[in-house]
Amino acid sequence: MLATAASPGLRHRPFSSCSSSRGANLRINSSGGFGPAKKSKPVSKNTVIPADIPESVSPQKGWRSMGLKSSLFASKPVKGVELVGGKAFAMYLHKEEIFCSDALSTAFKYPLVDAKVFDGVDGRPVVEVPLDGTQYDLQTGKVLVWCPNQGLVRSALSLLKKDQPQQDLKVYEVKILDDKVYAKVY
Repeated sequence: MLATAASPGLRHRPFSSCSSSRGANLRINSSGGFGPAKKSKPVSKNTVIPADIPESVSPQKGWRSMGLKSSLFASKPVKGVELVGGKAFAMYLHKEEIFCSDALSTAFKYPLVDAKVFDGVDGRPVVEVPLDGTQYDLQTGKVLVWCPNQGLVRSALSLLKKDQPQQDLKVYEVKILDDKVYAKVY
């Protein structure tokens, strides 16, 4: 017989705090697996860099492989990436160029993986947050439109942010080498 939530004597405990049969506490780490979260360590001068990483994208200079090939953007122009340590980014393809920003918008911390990317008035790439309509310049991260008053939901969100200062989106330099995408994120 299967135990269900309605079974007598069964207590609900959050999955992230379950204990194993040996009594050791298990936690979901930043990669979604069990055990302690892996922390990304700053690269020291003594760190050995693999020979296949070009000097122009060296981790010692703040560059990290985003684990993507530029050819993967053909199926969907916006991708989410999470590096070891839990830092998340959004990657965008627009007119044969790839851009990188923090994964969440600055107004409501909404994920940008489903954001719309288009040409702005001056031809520069713009990303629009699906939730609140905030628009950012993908080259500079500057806010172009802050929580516009459009429609019922966006009007309500606009009222919540009307007296708060605009916050630019953090954007990162991107390089593509041998179809591999690198971003200067540290």
